[in-house]
Order: sequence, then structure tokens, then C-alpha cells
Amino acid sequence: MGKSLDELGLTGGTRMGVWPDEPLRISGLAVDSREIQPMDLFAALPGSNLHGGALVRFAARMGAAMVLTDAAGVDVA
Repeated sequence: MGKSLDELGLTGGTRMGVWPDEPLRISGLAVDSREIQPMDLFAALPGSNLHGGALVRFAARMGAAMVLTDAAGVDVA
């Protein structure tokens, strides 16, 4: 089972207009951490130089609502 940003201690801020009893609404998908917009899903994938899991904290600060990664990405994060 995956872990949320909250469970990893990586929350980036508020859930921007989402009430606690409403489902989380993802606004987009980013595979490049530099292109994350608030409420995006960040796909933290293995890259040629770096695993995207190393950028999970940055993604949270940029406003990513959720991260999708593999076991190696969790270890790196």
C-alpha cells in the first residue's frame, strides 16, 4: 500500500479550496518536477540521472497534491 505525502511528512501546504470531506481533485499530471502546478499528480519515475523520488520534497513545496512512484522512489524520498 502506498503512503500519502502526509504520512511521509512531506506536506506542502493547504489543499487549496478542497474541503476535508470532499474527494481530492487532481488538476494535472507532471513528470518533470519543474513543471508542477498546484494540485498536480507528480509521477516520480526513474530517470537517466536521478530517480524522481529524490524530488518528492520539492514537488510538495511546488503544490503537488499526490505523488505516484515505485518502491525505489519511496526509499529515495
